[in-house]
Amino acid sequence: MLDVCESCRESVPRHVVLCPHCGASCPYPNVRSTMSVEEQHALSARYERAFQSGELAGYAPKLHKFDVATQASVAVLSITLEKLQNLLAGQAIITFLRQVDSASRLPKADEFEAARPGIEESLFPHYAREINYAALSLDGVGVRHYGPYSLVLKTAMIELRSSMLDENSVLFFRRHHVAAGSSGPPGLPERLAKQE
Repeated sequence: MLDVCESCRESVPRHVVLCPHCGASCPYPNVRSTMSVEEQHALSARYERAFQSGELAGYAPKLHKFDVATQASVAVLSITLEKLQNLLAGQAIITFLRQVDSASRLPKADEFEAARPGIEESLFPHYAREINYAALSLDGVGVRHYGPYSLVLKTAMIELRSSMLDENSVLFFRRHHVAAGSSGPPGLPERLAKQE
């Protein structure tokens, strides 16, 4: 997929962060994928359908309260003690795919980690190895499955390069019968607008 450089107006491959023509910075690829009118309309339609469904079921007050609460949510990275110590020692957080590529992490012998590389490449073609995952949290606590320590990420440090999934990507692909390798229909979760 090609985008247009905001500086020189030349075509730019989706996966790059610098225009190969003029060298200007481009919005991050995962964020650019949220910017088209088609994606924005698909996202708005999903949001409206969810609210209408909840209202019909009698949950309107709770939905509105939750909607307001999410405006104060924070991105939280859950990590193990070992990863926290490495981070405090100055080591960068390395993505799942880069850990597997470097053999610093052995993937678990389960269906999720077996499916994950293909699904991540489908969601983030040619830049999946650059994607780190965090969870949005209302209370600053992350997903304990990934580690007992929760790091709240500074919004100012991530907002220009963040997009959101509304559920685990492997579960999403299964639930919607999306095959790894296909981009699927507009409005997929990775194409949600950047965090406001």
